[in-house]
Amino acid sequence: MKLSEDPISLDIIIDGIHCRSNISHPKKQLQKTSFFFWVIAVGALVFGALEVAWTGPNRIGIIVGIINGSVVALYIVAAIFVSKGKPWAFYLGFSCFSLFSLLYLFTMESGFFETIIIVIRILFLYFLISNLRHAFETVRHNAYEQTTESTDLIDR
Repeated sequence: MKLSEDPISLDIIIDGIHCRSNISHPKKQLQKTSFFFWVIAVGALVFGALEVAWTGPNRIGIIVGIINGSVVALYIVAAIFVSKGKPWAFYLGFSCFSLFSLLYLFTMESGFFETIIIVIRILFLYFLISNLRHAFETVRHNAYEQTTESTDLIDR
């Protein structure tokens, strides 16, 4: 048993498995990260719109718009399903953000604006990596809940 800090409550943890009503249950902690994917989606939408406006209404601009729209849709899907406690959605958003961060790092030009963007991306990656454990723990808890038969009490 462990005393939780906010709000003050008692967390029951047996062999590393949380009781469903625990405030620090990994699924509840994972659901809190959905806000972060909403922030990433809005940022991708804004920067994607700027990029499309910069390339102009030609064929390349249309292709860039389709790619950026797909990425924004992916982040929105990740945000929606992470808010429902789905670890696969966290993995999807995390891997997409990591991939595009690496691509940006390898293709960026040197400049003040580009340096600021990569610093922001590194901070976001740090946050995502630090919350990756909640997704792992949620998978573990889901597997445990599927192996148990019933939580009903035998005695009444």
